[in-house]
Amino acid sequence: MLKPERTNRNKRNERLITDLSWTEAKTPLQKRFPAHDIGHHFVPVPVSLLLFGGQLGLTDSQFRILVALLAFKGDERAPFPSEESLANYLAREPEEIRSLLTSLCETGFLQFVDVEHPNTGELVRGYNLDPLADALQEAVVRRAEQKRAMARQRRLQQTS
Repeated sequence: MLKPERTNRNKRNERLITDLSWTEAKTPLQKRFPAHDIGHHFVPVPVSLLLFGGQLGLTDSQFRILVALLAFKGDERAPFPSEESLANYLAREPEEIRSLLTSLCETGFLQFVDVEHPNTGELVRGYNLDPLADALQEAVVRRAEQKRAMARQRRLQQTS
C-alpha cells in the first residue's frame, strides 16, 4: 500500500497530498503515474471534450478548469468545489478562477446551481456541466453527419 507523501514544494500541493487516501496501482498506467506523483487521482475526461473543445471555442484555461470540475465530480450531484479549492487545485489565483467560471457560464458551457453539501446540509454553489455535455453531443452529431455526407459523396463519385 502506498503511503501519502508529504512534500514542502508549496502549501497548495501539500494540502492536496495530505488529504488523499492511497491504493495500490492496479493498471500499467497507474503504475507509471502513481497518485502521489500527480497529487490526485485519475480524471475521466470525455473524448468528445478532447476532440471538439477547440471547435467549441474553449480556451486552454477553460479546458483545464472543466477537467478540474470533472475531478471533483464523484456522483450524480453537481460538483461543488469552492473557487479557492479550484484555485489551489490548479495553482491559480481565485480571481482568475472566478473569471474563467463566469466566462464558461456566459458562453453557455456551465451553469451555477445550488447544491446541498453532503456533510453540512447547507446550500453551496455547484456547477452544472449539462450545457457542456449538450454542446459536445451536438458536435459529435454534426461530425457524424459530415462523415456520412462525405461517404455518400465518395460513393456517388465512384458510381459516376
